[in-house]
Formats: sequence, C-alpha cells, structure tokens
Amino acid sequence: MSLKGAKSPTHGRKLRSTGTKAAAHVSNGPNSLIELKKQLEARTRELAEARGHLSEALDQQTATSDVLRVISNSPGDLAPVFESILANATRICDAKFGNLLLYEGDAFRRAALYNAPQAWGELARREPVIHPGPNSSLVRLIATKQFQHIADIRREKAYIERELLVALAELAGARTVINVPMLKENELIGVIGIYRQEVRPFTDKQIELVKNFANQAVIAIENTRLLKLDALTESAANLCRADRAAIRLAKDGAYHHVASYGFTPEQKEYMKEHALKPDRGSVAGRVVLEGRAVHVVDTKADPEMKLTVGSGFANVRTVLGVPMLREGTPTGVLVLTRSTVEPFTDKQIELVTTFADQAVIAIENVRLFDEVQARTRELSESLEQQTATSEVLQVIPVREWSVQRLGNARRDAGICGISQSRTDPAWSDDRLGPCRQHEADDPHRGYTG
Repeated sequence: MSLKGAKSPTHGRKLRSTGTKAAAHVSNGPNSLIELKKQLEARTRELAEARGHLSEALDQQTATSDVLRVISNSPGDLAPVFESILANATRICDAKFGNLLLYEGDAFRRAALYNAPQAWGELARREPVIHPGPNSSLVRLIATKQFQHIADIRREKAYIERELLVALAELAGARTVINVPMLKENELIGVIGIYRQEVRPFTDKQIELVKNFANQAVIAIENTRLLKLDALTESAANLCRADRAAIRLAKDGAYHHVASYGFTPEQKEYMKEHALKPDRGSVAGRVVLEGRAVHVVDTKADPEMKLTVGSGFANVRTVLGVPMLREGTPTGVLVLTRSTVEPFTDKQIELVTTFADQAVIAIENVRLFDEVQARTRELSESLEQQTATSEVLQVIPVREWSVQRLGNARRDAGICGISQSRTDPAWSDDRLGPCRQHEADDPHRGYTG
C-alpha cells in the first residue's frame, strides 16, 4: 500500500542523520560556537586596548597643545609655562606631585611646584636653593646628564645617611621618583622631577613622556631669551654704541623690516613699506650679495651708496651690516648705524656677529614653534576622527544572542543543504525562512534517540 504524504522511517532517519551531522559540524568545526565566542572576546579586548591607546594619545596631544598655548600666550614669562609643563607631566604619568629646578652654578633653584604636600611645599618655598649632597641622585644626574629613576627613596643611601631626601620622604611622603634633565646641546639647564607616594616604578613610556616635557621647557627658556627681536636690536645698539639698529628678513627675494631700535615711528613705517633688494646701493644689499659683514665708514664718501632722503635718514654716516646665516644662506641682515663718522671696532663687529647668530636662533625657534602648532592641529583632527570611530565601536552591540543566532543559522543551513559560507546572521533570517517552516512541520525535530 502506498503511504503518499506520510513520513517514512527512512526519511526520519535521514533527517536525524543530517541534523546530527550539522550539530557535529557546528560543535567540532574550526568555526564552532566556542571558537566564535573566543574570537568575539578577543576582538572585544582588542577594541578596549585600542580605545585605551587612543585615550593616552589624546591626553598626550592635549597636554602638548596646552603647553604650546601657554608658551604662545606668555611671551617672556616662564612661570605659567613651567607650571603647565609640570602639571601635565605629573598628571599624564600618574604621579602625585612634582617640581621643576633650574641649574645655576653648582646648585639648583626651584622654579615651579605642582600639587606639593603642604609641609614640603612650605619648606621648598622657604629654601628655594638646593645644594645636593654627595649621595644625591641630582649629583649623579649632573655627572651623567641622564635621568635618575629611584624605585624607593627610603632605600637610597642619601636617605639612610639623612641627606636632603629625608624631607622629601618624611614631609612629602615621596617613595618613587624620576628626575629628568633639561638639556640644551648637552648643557644642563634644569631638572623635572615627579613623585609617587607609593613604591611603584615609572614605565619606560612614562619616562619618555617626561623627557619630551623637559625638551619643551628648554624651548620655552630659549624662546624667552631670544624671541624678542626688538630687545635684541636694542642690546646690540647699546653695547656697540650705535644710534640705531634694525633687522631685515628675507621674503620673496627681498629683505623686509621686522625689528628696530632708535628710529622714529615715521622711519619705521617707511622701512616697513620699502623692502630692500640685494644690490650695492645699500649696506644690507651688499651684505646679502657678499655673504659677509660689510663696514662702510662714511656713507657720503661711498659713490655706490644710495641714501634715503628725508625723515632723518640723510644723516646716517657710519654703517655696519652683518649677515644672519642659516646653513650658509643669508636669511636676514642686522644693521647698526651712527650719525657721525666713527668706525666700529673689530671687537664690536665680532659682538654684532654674535647678536646676528642669536637672532637666527630666535627666528628658527619661532619657525619650529609654528610647525609644532600646525602639526598639533593636524594630530588633534586625526585623533578626533579616531576617537569618533572608537565611540562608534563602543556602541556596536556584542551580545550573547549574536553568537547563538549564528550557531542556529549554521545548524539550519546544514539541515537545508545550504553552504556554510553563506550562513551570515544577517543573511540567514531571510534565506532560511522555508527551513524554519520545515522545522515546524517536522515531528522528529529535536529527536535524538
């Protein structure tokens, strides 16, 4: 007798066999549910680490940006710059407090404190000059020009022999210390020290960060010394007994007025409006053409000299021009003038050459500062984009049901003969609809006996 439409025992066994094979395939295959869980957990850890790295990078970039902003807004004033550097170094390196010392002679002077415990802070303000003892890490730093990392102050010989570390340990509660030198061409300028109140050594990465902050402090000091070109021209004029001094810088093939001393406002305005070309009609032009110092004892006796008429320029008699050289190329000219015929001495010419070299350094510092600011803006934009990506990743749900759903899809695909490579969770719901109905109609679904 024909049993049309009925489920034969053989058909049931086939379904059970197919289902068993599919289940075995899901549980034992390389992409099993357990392995998928492990992969998802690993991916979650990677995302967490990536977010951590992004957060660290953003903190560091923000700190650098803060320091640069303070340098830009506080020309000539180092106190707020030092405070910003110290605060950022202490915070980012997970320290408790810090201080910044300037090296003067054979001693150190405290230039800044950050978050210092009250008792130690009061002592530091009463006694701002430090004469390190023979066992001090500062003595080792002076000798080696290398950072000094102390894991535990109370194990140091300087503490045991009751030197300066005693106050640091007992008044401030400091235990772990890192002192990093501030160096300019291997010359010790100062030290940045940050402290923890528990024994917990700083990481190599944190030490590198403090080194970067030390470099920023050196740049700030140099900018303060050399950045004001007007002050530099005034010093050059006074020391060399000149009536006037001016600096012109190269731009677009001409030399433009940027700083001066001893000129009237009208004369300054005239010089700003009239750039000089490299020619023999002016001392600045000759300096550029010859690439060396030019000394004209009497301008009225020089037939090539073109004297500017009016506004007091006609009484310029003796002129000295010195090139401001960068890698052998004149990037500017420092010019000194006298209203009477009085030659400059060799010593004065040498001194003006030194001032010209200082002006080049100052201008280079400004250029580097501008480049760092531009790079900071670029990095900040990049980090903002990465942070936005990280935030999106945080809200992508990684749920247990996603794993289960994928396992179900693979099981159903095995039953329906669908290729495993196409059992993506987003695809399986739509494509496995008929198979879901088949499961509902199958009386043997779930039968394992």
